[in-house]
Amino acid sequence: MSPLHTTVGSVFGKGAEKKYGNQSLVGGLLTGDELLRQSIAALLNSQTNLHFYMSSRGVTRDFNNALLGSAANAATIANQLAAANSGYGRGKCLLVPCKL
Repeated sequence: MSPLHTTVGSVFGKGAEKKYGNQSLVGGLLTGDELLRQSIAALLNSQTNLHFYMSSRGVTRDFNNALLGSAANAATIANQLAAANSGYGRGKCLLVPCKL
């Protein structure tokens, strides 16, 4: 997967495609949409970091659930993903931020 050429919709599905169009993953990381930004970061972490506790499927599921829910639900999921991306979440944290 190349973040420069891969679209949000191709990774997260039809609901994401409907909301975000053909925006690339890199474009999504640079947006002000916290849910989108944290979801893309979590997806990349899940594929590249052995210590990241979420699977790619779990990130995609949470993102799509957030799209279907209320704004408050989306904010909650974005905050959970931000915590996971920072090295916090379920189980023992093995990411660098936890060891500082």
